[in-house]
Amino acid sequence: MDQPDGSTMQQADIDALIFEARQLATDLTTPGLASQVATIQDRLLKLQKSSAGWMIADGFLGCEDPKIRFYGPLTLTMKINQEWDILNVEQRLGLLAQLMNCFVMLIDSAEKPLVMRKFFSTLTTFFFKPGSPWTYSVRHVTVTLANGKYLPEDKSEEPTLAIHALSALSHERLVALLSFCTALAEESTRYLTEGTESGNRLQANTNDVFHLIDYGFERAVNNAGSVSNQNVTDHSLDVAKESIQTLHAWLQAFHNGKINPPGLAEKVKKPLGFAAHFFGIEALALPAMELFAETIANQYKLVGKDHMDALINFIVGPGERYAIALMNGEYDDESMKFLDLLLRFSALDQSNIIINGPSDENREKILFLLYKLFHAPGYPQVDDCAVILLLEFWTEVASDIDELVLDGALAFSEEIKQKLARVITEGYDKLRFPSHEVSETWDDNELRLFVYFRREFAEYLLEVYPLLGVDVIRHILEQASNSIAKNDWEGFEVAIYCLGSLAESVAENEHADSLLDDLFCSEVFQSVCFGHKEIPLKVRQTMADMIDHYTLYFARNGKLLAPVLNFLFSSLDFPSCDPVASRSISSLCQSCRKFLPMHSQGFIDKFHQLCTKSSLGDSTLERVAEGIAAVIQAAELDRERAVALLKLLNPLLQEAQAACQQASNGQYEEGLARSLIVMRCIASIGRGIRAPDDDVIDLDTHDSQPASDSFWANDPLGVSVTETVICILDTLVGQFPNESYMIEATCDVLKAGYTERHPGPYVLPTQVTVRFVKATNISSPCFSNVMATATAFLASRSSTPLVIEQEVTELTLHTATLIQTLTVSANSYDPEAAHSCIDFLTRLIPRYYVQFFNLQYVDTTPPPLPAILSFTLDVLKRPDPLPLRASCSFWAAILSLTDLPSGLISTGASMGSPRPNEPPGFLDPYLRVLGEYVMHQIAGNCARSDLDHFCEVIKKFVFKHQGAARHYFGNGLVSLNVPPKAPAPDTGAIQSLPAPSVTQQDLQKFLSTIISLRGARQTNANVKNFWVSNRGKGFAYV
Repeated sequence: MDQPDGSTMQQADIDALIFEARQLATDLTTPGLASQVATIQDRLLKLQKSSAGWMIADGFLGCEDPKIRFYGPLTLTMKINQEWDILNVEQRLGLLAQLMNCFVMLIDSAEKPLVMRKFFSTLTTFFFKPGSPWTYSVRHVTVTLANGKYLPEDKSEEPTLAIHALSALSHERLVALLSFCTALAEESTRYLTEGTESGNRLQANTNDVFHLIDYGFERAVNNAGSVSNQNVTDHSLDVAKESIQTLHAWLQAFHNGKINPPGLAEKVKKPLGFAAHFFGIEALALPAMELFAETIANQYKLVGKDHMDALINFIVGPGERYAIALMNGEYDDESMKFLDLLLRFSALDQSNIIINGPSDENREKILFLLYKLFHAPGYPQVDDCAVILLLEFWTEVASDIDELVLDGALAFSEEIKQKLARVITEGYDKLRFPSHEVSETWDDNELRLFVYFRREFAEYLLEVYPLLGVDVIRHILEQASNSIAKNDWEGFEVAIYCLGSLAESVAENEHADSLLDDLFCSEVFQSVCFGHKEIPLKVRQTMADMIDHYTLYFARNGKLLAPVLNFLFSSLDFPSCDPVASRSISSLCQSCRKFLPMHSQGFIDKFHQLCTKSSLGDSTLERVAEGIAAVIQAAELDRERAVALLKLLNPLLQEAQAACQQASNGQYEEGLARSLIVMRCIASIGRGIRAPDDDVIDLDTHDSQPASDSFWANDPLGVSVTETVICILDTLVGQFPNESYMIEATCDVLKAGYTERHPGPYVLPTQVTVRFVKATNISSPCFSNVMATATAFLASRSSTPLVIEQEVTELTLHTATLIQTLTVSANSYDPEAAHSCIDFLTRLIPRYYVQFFNLQYVDTTPPPLPAILSFTLDVLKRPDPLPLRASCSFWAAILSLTDLPSGLISTGASMGSPRPNEPPGFLDPYLRVLGEYVMHQIAGNCARSDLDHFCEVIKKFVFKHQGAARHYFGNGLVSLNVPPKAPAPDTGAIQSLPAPSVTQQDLQKFLSTIISLRGARQTNANVKNFWVSNRGKGFAYV
C-alpha cells in the first residue's frame, strides 16, 4: 500500500524491512519463543510505526499464512491512528481508495474470517476518525463492491444507486457487506456518538443500512423458496444470519449511542418481521432470539403486534423443544436464550398473560410454562441455571403489580392473588437443602449460590406479602403440616426458613398470631422442643434462627418461652448449631426477660455445664451469659438478683483463678484462652444486667429507688456481687497485664456499669477505673481503648462532676505524665497515643474545667498544666492529622468556655492591647503561640482538609474573646514576615502553579474580616480563600 503522505524510500530498504517484519510476526506465532516475546513485540511495533509501516502492511497482506496476513490490517489501523492528523483530505481519500480496492481483493480471494474481522476494524477506524471524508460508507461500499473496484463516494451519492447495486452483488460480496455493516455498528460503541460529528455520519447511513437488511432478508427467503430446515440453502442461511446480526448490531448502536433516527419504528418493522420468520430454522434461532430478547429489553416500543404474535407462535410452537430441553436439565446457549426471550416477552405482555389473562390458549400455555420450569431437575444455581432467572421474573412481576395497586391503576383480584401464591407452591421444593452426601461434593461457591437462591426466594415472599397478606403464612404452614405428616423434615425446614424470612413483616404485629399459634402450640412442635422427636441437624439450625427472628411474637406469648428455650439450650450441644442458638437465647432472654425469672436457676446450671465443653464457638458462652443476666435483671427484688448473680459469677471466679494457676504452671496460652472466655463472659453479664432502655420509671414512687440504691451500695449481699466482679478483674488483669484482648475485655467490663443511672452490681467504685487507667502507659496494648474508657467514665459522671473531683485530678495528672513521655525524644512521639491523650482532655474540659485549670497550682516537676498546653500547641505544627485535629478541638473547647476562670487572660490582652505593667494571665503566653501557629498553618502550610478544624479554633476565639483574638492573631500574621509586594520580573519561565500573592494589606484585610464575622459560618470560606492566596491558586478547587 502506497504511503499516503507521499514520502519515498529505497525499494531495497523497504524489502528488507518487510522481510524483517514478516519474520518477527512469524516468530510471535512460533511455539518455544515465549522468553523473547517482549523483545520481538517491541521491534515489530517500531517497524509498524515507522515511515515504512504502510508498505509493511502491504507486505503482510501478501503472505500465504493467514496468521501473518492478520498483521496487515492491524498495521493499517495503527498507521491510521498514528498519522491521521498529518494527512490532508486528498491523502485521506487516496487512502480510502486503496482500502476499498484491498477490501474487494480480500473478498474475491475468500480471505479467512480472522483477517476479514481485523480489516473491518481498519475500515471502521477510518470512518470514526474526526473529520473523516467518508459519510455514506454503507452506500459507498455497496457501489464499490458492485463495480468490482473503487469508485469515488461522490459517484454514489444517489441512494437508488445502492439499491440497484445490491442485486449485482455476489453471495460472497453481499455477506461481506453485511459483515462490514455489523462491524461498523459494533465499533460505534467504542466512540462517543451522541450529538457528535461521527454520530451524525453514522445516523446518515440509517436508510442505506435498512435497505441492505431488507434486501438481505428478501434474497435469503427467495433463494430458500420457503422457510424450513429442509430446503434452506447454505447461502440463504449465511445471508439471513448476517442480516439478523446486522439488524441487531444497529439497534444496539442506536440504543447505546442514544441515537434516534426519524421513523425508526417504521423502518425496523419489516426487518423484524423477516427475522421472526427464521425462528423455526435451528441454525438461525439463536441469533433471532438474541435480537428479539435485547430489543424487548432496550427498545420494546419497536416490537409491534405482528412481532408479538410471531413470538408467541414460536414460544408455544418450535420453541417447545427448548422448553423441553430445560425441563430435562439441558442448559446450553440456545435453551438459556429461549428462557431469556420467554421471560422478556412475558414481562412485556404480562397484562395479557398474568394480570388480565391469560387472554388466549397460547398465553395460557406460556403461563403454564412459567410455573412448570420451577420443576426442572437439579439444585438451583448449582445444577439448574434457569430457575434463578425465573424467580427474578416473578419477583419483578409482583413488584409491578404492587405499584399498580398502590397507584390505584389495578384492582387486586383473587385470580391475580392465586397466580402469585402458586409461585410459592411451584418453587417450594427448590429450596430443599441437599443431603449430606450431595452437599459434601459442593465447593464453597456452589453452596453460596444455592444459599443466594434461597435468599432471593425470601425476597419474593417479602414482595408478595403486602399483596397476599396472611395467606402467605397460611400457605407456608400448610406446607409445614404436610411435611410433618409425611415425616418430611427437609420440607419442614423449608417452611421454617420461609417463616423466618417473613418475620420482619409478621412478628411486629398480631395479625398473624392465630396462624402462628397453630404451629408453635402444636403437639409436634412441643415434642421437637422437648426432644421427644429427633430432627436433622439442618432443621435444628434453621429452627433456631427462625426463633431468633420471632422474638417479638414469643414476647407476646410467654407460655411458649419454656419449650422454645429448652430447644435452644439443647441445640447448644450441637457444634454447628451453637452460634445461631446462642444468639437466639440472648435476644429471646433480653426481649422476654419479664416472663423468665423463675427459670434463672435452671439457666445458670445449664450455663455452668456449658463452661465445661471445649467444642463451643468463640462467642457462644458470652451470648448465653448476657441472656441469663437479662433474666436475672428482671427479678422483682434486688436480693433475688444478687443471689442469682453470685451463683453465676462465683464459678467464673473459680475458673479465673484456675486459669491463672494454669498459666503460672507453664501452660500460658491455655490459661490465657480460658481467662479470656471468663473476662468476656463477665463483660456480657454486665451488658445483660443493665436495665432495659424501655424500662418504666414510676414517678409516683419515691422510696423504692433509694432502697435499691442502698442495697447495692451498703447491703453486704449487694456489695459482695460488686466485690466478686472486682476480684475477677484484679485476678485476670494482674496475671495478664500486657495482653491486648484481656485489656479490651476489661474495658468492656468497666463500661458495662457506666450507662447505669443508679448504683448497681456493675457500678464499680470509681477508684477501680482510675487504678486500671493509671496502670497503663503509652506502650501498653490497646492504649487507645483504655483512654476511651477513661473518657466514658467521665461522661458517665457528668451530671455530678463534683463527686469525682479527686478522680478527675488523678486521671488528668496521669495524662500529663503520659504526655511528658511522648516528648522525651523524637522517637518517643506516637501520633495515636498523642491523639488519645488530647481527645481525653478535650472531652474532660466542658464539665471538669475547674479541676483542669487547678492543675496550675500543683507543685510538681515538670508542672503538669504547662506540659499539657505546650504539648497541644506543639502538635499543631506536626503533620499527623488526627493529633492535629484533636488539638484544634482541645483549644476550641477551652475557648468555648462561658465562665473561664479569672486571671487566665490578662485584662489588657482581653481588650486587645496588653498594658505594660500588667502581668500576663496564665494562658496569655500559650494564646500568643496559638495565634502564631494557627496563622502560620492557614497561610498555606497545612493540608486543605485541616482548614475546617483550624476554623473552629478561630471562630471560638473570636466569638468569646474578640479583643484577645485580634491581638494574638494580628501578632501571628505579623510573624509571617510577608514582604511588601513588588512587581515580579518577567523571567519567561513556565510555572506549573500560579505563585501566591499576598501583601501586608491583604493580611490586615483578612484579620479585619474574621474579627468582624464574630465566629460566623462565613469564616470558613474566608480562611480557605486566604489559604489559597498563600498556597497559590493552582490549589484552588471546589
